[in-house]
Amino acid sequence: MYIEKLVLSNIRNIEKLEFDLKPGCNLIVGNNGSGKTSILEAINLLGFGRSFRTHKTQDLVKKGTDNLTVSVRGHCDELVNRFGIRKTLNGKSEIRIDGKPVRKQSELSSFFPIVNCSPLSTSLLEDGPLVRRRFLDWLVFHVEHETISQVYREYDRSIEQRNKSLKFGDRRLAQTWQPKLVELNNQISKLRANVVEQFSPILLDTFSLLGQQNLLAQRQLKVEYKRGWKEAEDIGDILNSSIELDLKRGSTQYGVHKDELVFKIDDTPAKNILSRGEQKILLICMLLAASQFIEKNSSKKCIWLIDDVVAELDETTLTKLIKYLVNLERQVIITSIKKDLTLIQQLIDREYQVFHVEHGTQVLIDER
Repeated sequence: MYIEKLVLSNIRNIEKLEFDLKPGCNLIVGNNGSGKTSILEAINLLGFGRSFRTHKTQDLVKKGTDNLTVSVRGHCDELVNRFGIRKTLNGKSEIRIDGKPVRKQSELSSFFPIVNCSPLSTSLLEDGPLVRRRFLDWLVFHVEHETISQVYREYDRSIEQRNKSLKFGDRRLAQTWQPKLVELNNQISKLRANVVEQFSPILLDTFSLLGQQNLLAQRQLKVEYKRGWKEAEDIGDILNSSIELDLKRGSTQYGVHKDELVFKIDDTPAKNILSRGEQKILLICMLLAASQFIEKNSSKKCIWLIDDVVAELDETTLTKLIKYLVNLERQVIITSIKKDLTLIQQLIDREYQVFHVEHGTQVLIDER
């Protein structure tokens, strides 16, 4: 997939913008507050249904308006498709694919395997287990799209109903949800474990390549998938034995909603041992490996969104990342302040174009 035409309206300080994008590198430059990051947020809505900066739709919608829209003409498997998403202040979405209404965000997201590299991406290492489960489930989604969305919806519904029963102290009703939860826990756990097994060697290779001019190359990286219950025990037995604790706390203490994806350096959690700069290098490795994994296991080609790239990466890592993506011939959309433009342009040896964004307007200022 690559985006050929992008039209967005009423997003933060942007009233309306249109872009004709290249399938290769697209650079968006401007001062801080000019709206360049908002453009990436708009594209992110297609792949995730949310911004990478906020979960509140009202923060995205331009003040004085009650909805935002993002429309795209995209090329996928030699076909041209049209996609659109409209979000209102209360968070409701209206999605269309080739003019037809679509009920589920997952149907739109399946077309857009978006890899997002921004200053906030380090939360993948620094924050709690939830963000890493989301990362893992994003990988699962793009290679098991036909089945996984329904499985997760069933699990969320089942765990919600069991937790309601627990809060009301209804042991019998809580236990009626157990057979379904056992089935879904085992299904999701197997899918996640299979993905980690395939993803890990790709990450290790990428880590070795990207870290070879850094002290990280001398350290051992390990990826561990930890289930939300003891590895040697059956989830059905665990749910039986933990019922008293679950009733006391009013929620289910064990299951895939407690899973963790752990990244270790020399057997120590990466976030506890790596400097901020080293975390960024590991993060880039994770994202590169993720895109390779998705493309290896599906017919999809990832779209890269890179926000404020020079400020976030040292020159060596930046050079490797840009040259790697350029050689892959993937669509890359990069934002930067204008003073860093020359450095980025020097790293790109294929066609590209540069847009200047200011006060919610854009001008094409260079291309080759």
